[in-house]
Amino acid sequence: MTYEAAAHISDEGDVSVHFRPSTSTELAFVRLLAAAAIAAVVSSATLATLTGDIAFAGLAIATGLAALAAAWQVQRDRPHAPALAAILAAGLLITAPATEGPLLGIALAGLAAYSGISWLFVRRYRVGYIAWLGVVWLVQIPLAQAAGATVTAGAMTVQVLVFAGVAASATRITETMDLAAADHRLLFHRAPVSLWRQDFSRIAVWLDELRAAGVTDLDSHLERHPELIDYSASLIEVVDVNDAALRMMRASSREQLLGHLDPATVVPAARPSFAATVRAVWKGEYSAQCEVSGARLDGTPMQGYLKWSCPPSREGLARAVVSITDLSNVEEVRRRLDKTQRQSDAMLQNVSDVIWTMGRTGEITWISPSVEDALGVPAEEVIGTNAVNLMHPDDIGRVLEAANDTAPGESTLSIEHRSRATATGPWVEFESRATNLVDDPAVGAWVLTSREITERKRTERELRKNEERYRLLAENASDLIVRADPSGVWRYVSPSARTLLGREPSELVGSRIQDLAPAESIEDLADHFRAVLAGDGVQEIVHQLYRKDGSAIWVESASRPIRDPETSEVREIQIAARDITLRREAEEEVRKAMEAAEAATAAKSQFLANMSHEIRTPMNAILGMTELALGTDLSSEQYEYLETTRRSVDGLVSLVNDILDLSKIEAGKMELEAVLFSLRDTIGDTLRTMGVRAAEKGLSLEQSIAEDVPDAVIGDPGRMRQVLFNLVGNAIKFTNVGQIVVAARVEALDGGGVTLHFSVEDTGIGIPEDKRDHIFDAFAQADGSITRKHGGTGLGLAISKQIVELMDGRMWLESQSGHGSTFHFTAKLNLLLARDVASRDRREEGQMLVAVLSKDASVRRNLAAVLRATRALPLAFDDPQALVSDIESGINGPVPDAVVVACESGEEELCRAILTDDLAIEIPVIVAPAMGVRGDAAKFRALGVRGYIPRPLAPAELGDVLRAAANMSADQVGEEMITRHWLRERRPTLTILVVDDSPTNRMLAVRLLEKRGHNAVAVSDGREAVDAVLQDDFDVVLMDVQMPVLDGIGATAEIRKDEEGTDRHLPIVALTAHAMESDRKRCLAAGMDAYISKPFVADELYATIEQLADFDPDRKLAIVKPPAIDVATALDRVEGERSFYVEIISIFLEEYPATYEGLSEAVSSGDIDRIAAYSHKLAGNLGTIAAEAAFEVAQKLKDLARVGNLEPIPGVWDSLREELERLEPELEDVVASAGASLVE
Repeated sequence: MTYEAAAHISDEGDVSVHFRPSTSTELAFVRLLAAAAIAAVVSSATLATLTGDIAFAGLAIATGLAALAAAWQVQRDRPHAPALAAILAAGLLITAPATEGPLLGIALAGLAAYSGISWLFVRRYRVGYIAWLGVVWLVQIPLAQAAGATVTAGAMTVQVLVFAGVAASATRITETMDLAAADHRLLFHRAPVSLWRQDFSRIAVWLDELRAAGVTDLDSHLERHPELIDYSASLIEVVDVNDAALRMMRASSREQLLGHLDPATVVPAARPSFAATVRAVWKGEYSAQCEVSGARLDGTPMQGYLKWSCPPSREGLARAVVSITDLSNVEEVRRRLDKTQRQSDAMLQNVSDVIWTMGRTGEITWISPSVEDALGVPAEEVIGTNAVNLMHPDDIGRVLEAANDTAPGESTLSIEHRSRATATGPWVEFESRATNLVDDPAVGAWVLTSREITERKRTERELRKNEERYRLLAENASDLIVRADPSGVWRYVSPSARTLLGREPSELVGSRIQDLAPAESIEDLADHFRAVLAGDGVQEIVHQLYRKDGSAIWVESASRPIRDPETSEVREIQIAARDITLRREAEEEVRKAMEAAEAATAAKSQFLANMSHEIRTPMNAILGMTELALGTDLSSEQYEYLETTRRSVDGLVSLVNDILDLSKIEAGKMELEAVLFSLRDTIGDTLRTMGVRAAEKGLSLEQSIAEDVPDAVIGDPGRMRQVLFNLVGNAIKFTNVGQIVVAARVEALDGGGVTLHFSVEDTGIGIPEDKRDHIFDAFAQADGSITRKHGGTGLGLAISKQIVELMDGRMWLESQSGHGSTFHFTAKLNLLLARDVASRDRREEGQMLVAVLSKDASVRRNLAAVLRATRALPLAFDDPQALVSDIESGINGPVPDAVVVACESGEEELCRAILTDDLAIEIPVIVAPAMGVRGDAAKFRALGVRGYIPRPLAPAELGDVLRAAANMSADQVGEEMITRHWLRERRPTLTILVVDDSPTNRMLAVRLLEKRGHNAVAVSDGREAVDAVLQDDFDVVLMDVQMPVLDGIGATAEIRKDEEGTDRHLPIVALTAHAMESDRKRCLAAGMDAYISKPFVADELYATIEQLADFDPDRKLAIVKPPAIDVATALDRVEGERSFYVEIISIFLEEYPATYEGLSEAVSSGDIDRIAAYSHKLAGNLGTIAAEAAFEVAQKLKDLARVGNLEPIPGVWDSLREELERLEPELEDVVASAGASLVE
């Protein structure tokens, strides 16, 4: 059967293509060809029967079979030449035995030609072949007659006549078919939808192969082999496409789309459509439809709906017609419509107004869900009811009248009415607006919007009542009551204006408050009213108003806006003004009294600061002279007297420091640091330091720190320690039996901060109730007897309380006389978030590199610290062979400039190991034994050692040795030895100008300098100092700050001005009794190079001036570091007991070597836990002995270890070692001054 394709385009643009049995000209032609074939066979068979011509009958049958075969193949759309050839061959074999003569053979050949040409004609629809066919048959007729086959010739004549009729009909049918084909092609190519001709036959062949391979479940097979979907796409051939397909795919020519599909171009989104086609062919279906996604040739995405169909036969798969409806824009429109619908639904679900539609007769056809909020019933129960039945009877007539007056398409004015959903429900007040759309075919109803105004109506009724009450109050109030419009114009003024302003209220209506105010208040009042209009609350302002008589009064005005409940716009401003003239006068008196009090406080603070200065000045002389005396030959009794004097001066320094703290607190100048520290270490320092004193009295000193108390906090550890020392010290002082407990717990957490609660509880004598209120006052104690028995100034608690308040905390007391006391305080500290640490120090240009060789780690640290103080960079070695290898190989960098060997008597092998060949000539070697032994210097000199200086060494002294050793010639090595005596003979003498208005301090400074071997010139004021500098050359100036005529700041300024434009820079050291940090900064900012606070010690003075003496103007001079230990602070913590402090240092020195070694090993191995443990212990001990600089670095190291930040630890460890090496000599000095020895 022959089929034809039929296409249908729906209103929505969908295309359907299907195949049906052909009723076109092609079908007519096939039928005609079959009829002609049958007629020829029948006629020929009849004639053959009558004549008995078997050969002709065979030919007739063969001819008919060939014609029928051609018609069958055309109907199947599969003309097959081999099949036709086989049929013809079979006919020839049948008729060949019966053929007689060559002429009959020619006739047979003519019949074969007829069959072949007939097939070709039918396949190609070419009418021109009819003429050739007729010629062949005409030739056959005479041939048949000549052969004597008259009957055959006649039969053939009949066949020619029949075929002629068939040919004539075929000609007309062919013309009609050509026109139909042209129309079909035109329809295909110009169709508005995307049409494709595709060949699916290869898919059928591939699926047959799969079946043959045993595949029974195609879906499972494709799931296991998804790549086959891409392969199936390659089996599809696009035969033709129309113009709409070109536009849809953004193709410029058909060639871009024709041919087999390339699997590489198949996007993942398109695979489902190919899979659907494969499944349809697998099931034997000849049509399918599915959604398709893919990409156009320009890469843009596409969505569509694919339908295909073909003739319902296996051969029909080669003629599939595919239509693709582009849904890309449709999907976008659908998404927009869905979004709009969702937004509309959401708006209707959430709108507070009730939106509803009503028919002509008043029935409610639809209503928004918000009706449930308004009337208390769901929308479903309201729909279908009559709106009139829901209204208040008194409102129906008014509402209907408004509706009747509304023309179609117009809206009513807003109308108020009452409605309820049930007969017993409350009436709800609405404001509604209706639009008449009854005649609109798209709507056909009234559309109404109703807003509930029940609360607004109630508010308006309340407002009217309030206004009445307000008017009654205003009429009788003594304050001025004003109601103004938003622009500030007064619309109502209370009668009190007569008393307050001396004016009638009617005179003031229409005025503004600025009209009655002084010019200087107008801008403030404008800002005030702008704030009123912008806010909702009450705004207050104090200003002046002029009375009618011209006098001014002070008023306190409070203004607030009154807003419209619906629009929130300001409707009016209410102002209440109260006369405060008398109060202002009283406040002015109080202000003057406060200023006087503040002036008195400032004067007192200045007095205390001046007294501190004046006290420090003689203390400096006392302390200095005492130190000078202690350095002379003394009897034991004299030494005890002078040591007692020094301890007394230390106690006096502690007292002065307390007075300074009190002065700074009262002047508001005390500032707290914000540094990272360990809270547990700080508490532990206090207990360790005070534990010895507690043990001496037989007291137990305990701590109780809650687990949730953070350890790493940011605050001022020094001040925290000061408070704890004071409280614990007082507890020990006033407790004879029992224990003292220091406790800490978390009181509150606030973001990045924590408030801690501390308490110090004792079992001492307690404080009577009548004395507790004054216990925190300065210079106050419980009573006189306690003062006499226990001593003290009464400043400690007062200062501690003020420090705690600076920490945003408070301090209080709980006590019962005879049963002990508990002091509480809170402090707010910040929590650790992140810390930055300094980078590792590097060798500076020109810095001397010195190797230190010693088997003792503590000795190496000591010497390294002294070398750093001379600005040299130390390298520590414990093995002489390692040092020699380092020097000879040079693989670790530059070789040392000098070597300091800490060997003792009898340890000459240390020196011999490094003094090989010419090494001693190239690198100076200095020996620094623990003590000098007679004869050792000569032995070492013979070995080639250049210097021999027993420890301990001062930085300036070691620096002199290194410089002298470096300058020693080769001839001098082995002949001369640098010793202290050698240095004294060759030390350069400095000329130093001493500027101080105190004769005693001048004499002290001069004596100390002369004792050191320097020359000193003394003057008494800054003017004399400037004149002296201009006249003579000085190496250093020691400049007091506070002096008559010209102070030190002014003198420094003049000296620096004179140096401008030159390469001169005279080192100036501030030598002052002003001890505050601000004083130090002020001196350095004025151009001074260093700062020494009185009272000072000789070593500090020597180190400072000898460092500055070699001043290089091109090098930025580092500020002189303060001493490694703050002896004054430490003595203050132990109540001035130097022997007790020395005992603490001795304990520290016993534990220190093991701690240092453990920490060093932990840093080398990167063991975070051990670093944290050892640095925690070391920081606690350093804090106890008041080694503040080393303490801070140890704290930093501990904090880094606790947060696991290993990278910066080596650099911080180097800094800590520097501080420890700087600390050790000072500890030795403290112990040595008390008659103890560092070396056990």
